[in-house]
Amino acid sequence: MAQQAPAAGSWLAGLDFNITDAFGAAAAAGSAMGGAAGASGAGTSSGQGFTLNHDEAMTMLNTARGIRDDLWNLIPKAERLTSLKPPADEPASNGYNALLASNGGRPGAFDYGLGHIKLEHQYVVELIGRLEDALHLTHSSDQSATGDIQKTAGNGGVLG
Repeated sequence: MAQQAPAAGSWLAGLDFNITDAFGAAAAAGSAMGGAAGASGAGTSSGQGFTLNHDEAMTMLNTARGIRDDLWNLIPKAERLTSLKPPADEPASNGYNALLASNGGRPGAFDYGLGHIKLEHQYVVELIGRLEDALHLTHSSDQSATGDIQKTAGNGGVLG
């Protein structure tokens, strides 16, 4: 495929998420990515970003996870479209099929569609990662797992 994907992380470069208990507490909360947000909810010290309360961020995260899963399930269907064969071996069908599906190394419309779906999936995965970082979910889940392992080891291998 002739498409070139942007460098990983480039589409959200410099865009911060600030998670607060309430919109008025943005200045005290700080940024997940290092900048301090103003109380206006307008973003970070760099002027770019989003300030969300915890509930809004969790809603956004859950929505993004659903979109990520939908896109992941769509990829195999889009891949099948790239290998369609014409219904008949005649010039009109062959020509039309060449515009839709891969044709001797030249991408067709379905190849570009597949590429876009894959890029959207990458974008949503990155968005989820940034939201999880802002919500400290990865860190807290790591701590929780460590605690569970320690509890299990202390209870003879039984968590409880």
